[in-house]
Amino acid sequence: MRKFVFVFELLNCGGGGTLEKSSKKAFTLVELLVVIAIIGILIALLLPAVQAAREAARRMQCTNNLKQLVLANHNYHDVQAFFPFGGLQDGSCSQLSWLLSPLPYMEQVSLYDSWNFSIPYSSTKSGADAATVYSDNLKVLREMNITPYHCPSDEIIDCLELQHWDFYGMTQKKYNYAACVGNTGTALHTLVRGWTPQIGTSPNEVKHKGAMFRIGQGNSGVVTTDGKPGNWQANMAYLIDGTSNTLAFSELILGHESLAEKKYDIRGLMISPGTGVFSTYTAPNSSVPDYLLFGDMYCWNLPEVNLPCDAGQMNGDEGMVVAARSRHSGGVNAALADGSVRFVSDTVNINIWRAASTAQGGESETL
Repeated sequence: MRKFVFVFELLNCGGGGTLEKSSKKAFTLVELLVVIAIIGILIALLLPAVQAAREAARRMQCTNNLKQLVLANHNYHDVQAFFPFGGLQDGSCSQLSWLLSPLPYMEQVSLYDSWNFSIPYSSTKSGADAATVYSDNLKVLREMNITPYHCPSDEIIDCLELQHWDFYGMTQKKYNYAACVGNTGTALHTLVRGWTPQIGTSPNEVKHKGAMFRIGQGNSGVVTTDGKPGNWQANMAYLIDGTSNTLAFSELILGHESLAEKKYDIRGLMISPGTGVFSTYTAPNSSVPDYLLFGDMYCWNLPEVNLPCDAGQMNGDEGMVVAARSRHSGGVNAALADGSVRFVSDTVNINIWRAASTAQGGESETL
């Protein structure tokens, strides 16, 4: 039989017994400050890793967007036997970029069908008159939001007016992906050509050597469709350098605008052919200012946010030069005509960058 011994210490109130109370030691102020400092250091170490992971995911989404865009262009080619036009012109400043053509092959058939191709995109008219004449397409432009054309890394401007561009009464959204027009630039309002045949001065002059896209009318040996001389379109045979050596699309940063300061910037206005393209005359994210038509009427010089722009006046024959730009650190995503997408560093050799944009250059350099 087990024996249990219970020992009780009886407190004798009259016998001088004492009851000792235990006390827990609290943190001192110094200890609390040390703990807070350690937590702050851990957060400071962890936050860049989290931000880097998020940017990596955004860059991957951007890569996928570009890949899908090129594949949609290939599907367009399978049906039409040509790639989409870089820009339509009918000789009266009515212009339309490549933006709409791939939509049926990107699960955007209803949006494509809502556009009325029987009326021009833009007009020399303005205000209420233009809004009345082109009301069908104005409604589409106001409601259009093509998510696959947005790079998730580009900043979001809170003010609604700053996310849109008002052009002849048409409110339009901006997008991040631009078609490659080669190694020189564009001559948007030159009706005999939609590309600059050469740029720069000797001995650093750069000559145009073909590209997957072009704006406006072409010269001898080009392909025209539906009877309009401005609707130049390349086909697969035109890409002599090969689809894996010819740039198709890259990125642009959306231009900032301020109605209060009367500052405007059409970079990213993809519905217009002149700003839905880029060239490789300057390197990705170059500090060299972009050169746009009519200077500060169409661009806002903001080099501190990677949006440098020459705000001087120019005429249409001099051409426009817009560099590929992105919010990705150190470079831009660039899609080749074969559907592959590569991240091109800001420090890429300029000759290699230019060679990649030509369709008939025969260069040995590759990205």
